[in-house]
Amino acid sequence: MNAYYVDAMTGDDANPGTSPEKAWKTIDKANGAVLKAGERLLFRGGQVFTGKVELTATESGVPGSPVEVSSFGKGRATIDGGAGDAVIAEGCHDIRITRLVVKGMGRLEGNKGGRGVLLSRVKDAVVDEVEASGFQKAGIHASESEKVRVTNCHAHDNGFAGIWIWGGKGHYVGDCRAINNPGDPTIMDNHSGNGILLGGCTDSTVEYCESAENGWDQPKGGQGNGPVGIWCHDAKRITIQNCIAHHNKSTSGDGGGFDFDGGTSESVLQYNYSYENKSSAVLLWEYGSRLPLCDNVIRYNISVNDGESGIRFGKSGGQDVSRIEIYHNLVINDRVPCVWGQNDGAKDIRIRNNIFIGPRGGEMLKDHGGVRYEGNCWWAPDGRFEAKGVIGFEAWAAATGQELSGGQPVGLFANPRLVNADSVPRITDPHGLSALRDLMLSADSPCIDRGMDLKGRFGLDAGGRDFFGNPAPRGMAPDIGAHEAR
Repeated sequence: MNAYYVDAMTGDDANPGTSPEKAWKTIDKANGAVLKAGERLLFRGGQVFTGKVELTATESGVPGSPVEVSSFGKGRATIDGGAGDAVIAEGCHDIRITRLVVKGMGRLEGNKGGRGVLLSRVKDAVVDEVEASGFQKAGIHASESEKVRVTNCHAHDNGFAGIWIWGGKGHYVGDCRAINNPGDPTIMDNHSGNGILLGGCTDSTVEYCESAENGWDQPKGGQGNGPVGIWCHDAKRITIQNCIAHHNKSTSGDGGGFDFDGGTSESVLQYNYSYENKSSAVLLWEYGSRLPLCDNVIRYNISVNDGESGIRFGKSGGQDVSRIEIYHNLVINDRVPCVWGQNDGAKDIRIRNNIFIGPRGGEMLKDHGGVRYEGNCWWAPDGRFEAKGVIGFEAWAAATGQELSGGQPVGLFANPRLVNADSVPRITDPHGLSALRDLMLSADSPCIDRGMDLKGRFGLDAGGRDFFGNPAPRGMAPDIGAHEAR
């Protein structure tokens, strides 16, 4: 495999660049080369190279022989994009960008609309082990591309988003961290400061990622919306799973953990952990997309003390939020309702087999109709249930017909007896989610074998395992909540 080398200290642009001893010196010289399938462009690790690395459509690989931009020697090379982008690939296919640090002048200090890695109209691309910071738009941005894989990357201190994928299909984001991406100072009328965002995509997955401390410096332009930790919009068949979102913020609306926003359909949010975000753990919100927000599944997620409920849905325009299955989640919130439906717009939302532990002396839920509750366990530390102005669980069930099936109770108001319901496990490693043992059911929990048979009664495939990786169901009946105890 041929390789070209760049060394800022000992290189010379008069060299052929074909070995570390005969390396080029500058990015400009490297950009003049046309890389062919299987060839690599390597920058000396530990050094800083100023400028923008550019790959064009003529620099494409073939399956099994990609074009690669990476580092050689000890450590990773730094590409300093200054006021603009650092690495650009446009119209290429079968490329890899790996083991690099890319940096800009800072979202506030002079970077103007830059991206650390920009992939435009590419196919079969990999971005791996890249650290991206200091860019006004995004650390890593793929636009109108197909089969982009972003893995083991750390995007921090950027403006609009840490990792942002727009358009195309077949994308994968895994084992990435999007931390402290505060906001884009140039966007005064829309959201910025997102962790990981997929828009206009299909058939894509985000998993084993952490998103935290984003969105705290979004400009206050008077807009009601805001950033979210990990989310998608105008998207189809998206899976977000095994991720952690915590301490995400906003200076206006939103600032939550996870979101299926307007135009998202046939998608699944599962096995995620959300805690202490400014807004809700899980948001389903129709902003006015031309596409429907429908046919999505929210299952086996855990939310602890998120700022605006564990599950929130509604609309500010457009169509209804419809045909949503929400089951086997655990929500603990000592301040606000566990479920919060706003501004009408809900149709055929079914909430089953969840545990909701709500606040003392406050409402357990708020909604405007269009929601069916069945087989859930509700509890408040003071033993008081209130919903929609009705006090008492049995009184609410009788008045609304909720948590009843054929006139018989299928839900309950009881202490679910978690191992430690007061615990807020502040873990940050998505591969360590099974360590949330304080949030498991105790052996004497009334939720064991009390859930509804979702497959037998409603034809729902519940996924086959619980939040902790246990087979589910595995007892006489499913357990209520995110843990299948036995």
